[in-house]
Amino acid sequence: MRRLLALALALCGVAQAQAPSSQLDMAVTPAWGGWSRAERPTEVDVRLTSGQPTRVTLTMQAGQQTVTTELALQTGQPARVQLPIGAADAITAQARAADGREVRQTIELKRSASPLLGVALTGGGTLALQGFHAMSLGAADLPRQAAAYATVDALVLDARLLPMLDTRQTTALLGHAATCGRIVVLNAEAPVRQLLAAGGGCG
Repeated sequence: MRRLLALALALCGVAQAQAPSSQLDMAVTPAWGGWSRAERPTEVDVRLTSGQPTRVTLTMQAGQQTVTTELALQTGQPARVQLPIGAADAITAQARAADGREVRQTIELKRSASPLLGVALTGGGTLALQGFHAMSLGAADLPRQAAAYATVDALVLDARLLPMLDTRQTTALLGHAATCGRIVVLNAEAPVRQLLAAGGGCG
């Protein structure tokens, strides 16, 4: 009898372990490695996952500014959204599901008093430029909206990172170039140079 009871409890534990979680999870990641400058917009990437289908209202607050959007989540399928928002010392994201589940996360931004130089090189690393604060970046740190490039004063980008950018990141980069953004591209082959030259708003 005891053996049967122990077996039943064990099977119950397995069933509970295999049952889908109803938890609502959120990850918040700022562009530019979390660096910003006063009075300049930035971009925040939000990733949401739910253990069951639901609609979620996502609210992001930075200082006095509030941005709200709605998302439809499917079981176990991450949903991602990138929201532009004014830079502040801290940004709080809150996701509330239709069934009342709620999750909140606050991130702190690193503020620079000096002009920001984004440095995205293969294998990491950075460089020094007098008067600038240099940030070592990876492909994931580059934004998906051209407006978020207002955070940086100049960008040095290794062309070998370009294939790692998704379509929206590439479109944002070209959009920034079209508005006279200061971009230096290293190790670029002729087709890449021609593409960037054609998209550059100031030659």
